[in-house]
Amino acid sequence: MSASIVISLEGLSTRVVYGAAKGGVLTVKDALVMPTAQLEEFLDREQASEFTVVNHFSEPFQDVISVPAVKKRLLRKIVELEVRKRAGLTDFSFIHTVIGTRSTDQGKKTDVYVFAVKNEETRAIIERFSSKGKTVKALYPDAFILSAAMAVPDEDVLCVSASGDKKVFSLIKDGTLQFTREVLSNSTELNAFDIQNLDMTVNYCRQSLRVLPSVVMFAGRLGQADAAASVRGAKSACFRPQVASIMAREALSDFTAPVLALKPQAAFDISPDAYRAEKLKTTLLKYSSIAFAAMAAFLLIMTYSALRDAGAAKQELQASLAALPDIDAVVTSHESRKAEFERYVPFINILNQGASAPDPAALLSAFPGLDTSRITFSLINITPSDGALKVRLEGSIRASSYSSTQSYFEKFAASFSRIKGSQIVEQRLLIKEKTFLMEVACR
Repeated sequence: MSASIVISLEGLSTRVVYGAAKGGVLTVKDALVMPTAQLEEFLDREQASEFTVVNHFSEPFQDVISVPAVKKRLLRKIVELEVRKRAGLTDFSFIHTVIGTRSTDQGKKTDVYVFAVKNEETRAIIERFSSKGKTVKALYPDAFILSAAMAVPDEDVLCVSASGDKKVFSLIKDGTLQFTREVLSNSTELNAFDIQNLDMTVNYCRQSLRVLPSVVMFAGRLGQADAAASVRGAKSACFRPQVASIMAREALSDFTAPVLALKPQAAFDISPDAYRAEKLKTTLLKYSSIAFAAMAAFLLIMTYSALRDAGAAKQELQASLAALPDIDAVVTSHESRKAEFERYVPFINILNQGASAPDPAALLSAFPGLDTSRITFSLINITPSDGALKVRLEGSIRASSYSSTQSYFEKFAASFSRIKGSQIVEQRLLIKEKTFLMEVACR
């Protein structure tokens, strides 16, 4: 179980969680809170080099947009273009989640929730770590980490969480985050003012988004407040992640987001693409260097072992040769027989080469399987070449247009795949004259 350190940046305060995730089980070893201003001092003391970072982005661009239904590999590029057009952003990173696909008068449309932030903000976060020689493994927006865990099947959930001096409301419909809203709060606890903002958010969801949340889910300690019971028109619940820890369950109530981030969520990483590419390159270089060092050490050991064995074998050979009688006579006889045999080697090679070459008759018998319905041959020349047969074909194509000439020739060329071991070496089509030349190697 590999240990991880998650740092959650929440305004003026920062929460740190030491733990791991294995098989869906989260284990917390330690957790602490410190002022965000002391983050650099903490990084100087901490020996670990990699961190997962959770951040509350206060001014993201977020919207549900409809784009043409396309393949997955094209969808991200289209969403990026839409964000540039709607938000006026040029240098940004974003996360998108597919809500669903529907049919419209303009064809099939895919509804996508997009969450975008300026790279100026993401780079500033990463720079705080890289300036201390640390690596950010992943940068998660807190809303996505919480919404992924708080989704309830067949329910529209309004998630209520806290970040610094703010309360954050996130709408989760069909298991997908579709809206976030934050408001300033006059208390770290849940109070009547927060409930008032909660009611306003529910009304906005009903009137503008046409969604009425059926469950209000409070994160961590917020669900323990008396005010949580005063929610109107919806069920309320308190969410706490299932954690194995020596720490008291109550003590982890304020660490919900960083605890959930112990489990990798690659789809929610909003690090800039350039940073992720550079990080991947560094990782590959690191592991290739380790592999090279291990291989060098292995080769050094094998070389030493081979030299040692060769020395021992040489001594044994010399002892054996000294014990052989009339060795010179045996060597002389061997050399004489070898010279006599080498006189016949050229003839043997010619026979072997002829035996291994393909049979021209078998090759010609395969020609009816080619697509020659519009092909007229003027020359078929088969010659042996380096253990293979070289076939030269010339002819004309019976066609009424240039396009059909090209089509018939391509079908003819493609049909050579039916002859096992054949490979087109050269092909030329004189489309105006409707003639062609082709050379094929067959093994």
